[in-house]
Amino acid sequence: MNATEGNMTHRFHLIWPLVALSLALAILSGYAAFGLVREQRDAAADLRGEVEQHRSVAELEECFIELIALVKDRVRKIESIHERADSLLRESRSRLTDSNDRKQLEAIDNAFHQHLAAWDALPEDESAIDTSVVFRLADRMDRELVRPSHQLETACSLRLQQTAEAHSQLLRRTTWGLVLVGGIGGVAGLVFGFGVSQGVSRSIHRLQVQVRDAAGKLDPTASEIVLTGNGNVVALHDEMDSLSVRIEQFVAKLQQRDREVLRSEQLAALGQLAAGMAHEVRNPLTSIKLLVQSELESSSPGGMATEDLRVIVSEVLRMERSLQHFLDYARPPSLERRRIDLGTVVQSVMGLIRVRAANQKVDMQLVVPEVGVEISADESQMQQVVLNLSLNALDVMPRGGQLMFTLRREGGWAELLVSDTGPGIAIEIQDRLFQPFATSKDTGLGLGLVITRRIVEAHGGQVGVLPMEPPGTTMKVTLPAEFSGR
Repeated sequence: MNATEGNMTHRFHLIWPLVALSLALAILSGYAAFGLVREQRDAAADLRGEVEQHRSVAELEECFIELIALVKDRVRKIESIHERADSLLRESRSRLTDSNDRKQLEAIDNAFHQHLAAWDALPEDESAIDTSVVFRLADRMDRELVRPSHQLETACSLRLQQTAEAHSQLLRRTTWGLVLVGGIGGVAGLVFGFGVSQGVSRSIHRLQVQVRDAAGKLDPTASEIVLTGNGNVVALHDEMDSLSVRIEQFVAKLQQRDREVLRSEQLAALGQLAAGMAHEVRNPLTSIKLLVQSELESSSPGGMATEDLRVIVSEVLRMERSLQHFLDYARPPSLERRRIDLGTVVQSVMGLIRVRAANQKVDMQLVVPEVGVEISADESQMQQVVLNLSLNALDVMPRGGQLMFTLRREGGWAELLVSDTGPGIAIEIQDRLFQPFATSKDTGLGLGLVITRRIVEAHGGQVGVLPMEPPGTTMKVTLPAEFSGR
C-alpha cells in the first residue's frame, strides 16, 4: 500500500463514524420533524376552522340584535340588514360541521324566513304600523332568532376553547420532542466530536495554504504558505497569525488597486464628457460663425435672411440645452416640494413643444382621469422630467407621428405614460439606457434620461421603459400620490 492509499484509508477511518452519526441524526430528525409538523398543521387547521365558526355565529347574533332594534323603531328600509343576515346564515351553514349545530342553524334559518314574510306583510307606511304588532314581532325574533343564536355561539365558543387547549398541549409535546431530539444529537455530537478531534490532533502534519489573486501570486518570491504543526496548537496559532497579516496586506493592495481603477473610470468618463461637450458646443458655434461671416462679407443691403436667423436661433437653443443638461448632471438642484397637479404640468410642457410638434406633424394627446392627479413635488423639476421625455419622443419622429400622455392613479401612486410611434429604442443601448452618454442620436450628450431618473428617484419614484414590440416606445414614470384628487 502506497502513501496516498494509506492517507485515504486513515481519513476514511476518521470520517466514517461522523458520517454515520450525521446520517442517523438527519433521518431521525427529519422523521420527527415531519410528524410534528404534520400534527401541528392539522391542529392549526382545526383551530382556524373553530375560530371561523365562532366568528360567523357571533356576527349572526349581533346582526339579529341590530335587526330587532330597527324593528322596534319601525324602520322599513332594512333590506341591507336582511341581506347581511342571510349571507351570515349561508356562511355559518358552510362552516359548521357538528350535526346538532347544523340542525339548530336550520331552525334559525326557517325562523328568519318566517320573520321576513311577516315583515313584508306590514304596511309600507311606518306610521301605520301598530305598536303592539311591532313588539310581538320583536319578541318572537328574540325567542326564535337571538336566543338560539346565542346558544349556538356558546357551543362554538366551548369547542373553540377545547380546541385551543388541545393545540396548546400539542405545542408542549412538540417542544419537548424537539428538545429530546436536540439533546440526543448534542450528546452524540460531543462524544463523536471528541473522538474525531483526538484523531485529527494526532494527524496534523502539514497545512498548506495557497493565496493567489486573478492577476498574480500573493508573493512573487513565495507562491505558497506552509504551516507546520505536530499537534502543537500554540505554534499553529502563531503561524496562522503570520498568514493573517500577509492576507491583510494583500487585501489592502487589492483595495488600493480598486480605488485606482475607479479613479481611472471617473477620469475616462470626464474625458468622454469633455469630448461630447466640445463637439456639441463647437458645431453650433461653427454654424453661427459661418452665417455671421457670410452676412459681414455680403455687399447687398439689408439684414440677414429670415431662414438664416432661424438657423442661428435653433443652433443657439440646441447649444443651450446641451449646456443645461451638463449643468443639471454635474450639480442637481435641491427639491422645493409643494402640492401640484401633474396634468397641469403636462399641459404646460405641451404648450412649450406645440410649435415644434406642429412643424414635425406630430399629433399630441393627453388622457387624464376626471378627479385629476395631484402629487407633492418640485414643479420645475417635474416639468423638466416631462420635457426631457417629450423631446426624446419628438427626436425620433422627425416626419410625423403621435405623442400620447396618459395620467392615471394606481393605489397610492401616480403614473405618467409618455408614448410615441417612433422606431423604438436601439438594441445596442437598451441595457444602458439610463447610463451617462448612452444615446443613438447624432446630437445630444445622452444625459437627458440620466437627469430624469435622478429627479424621479429623488421624489421617491421610478422611471422605466414598458416592454413592447417596436415600432413605438412608452416611458413610465411612477411617483407617490400623497394627495387625493379634487
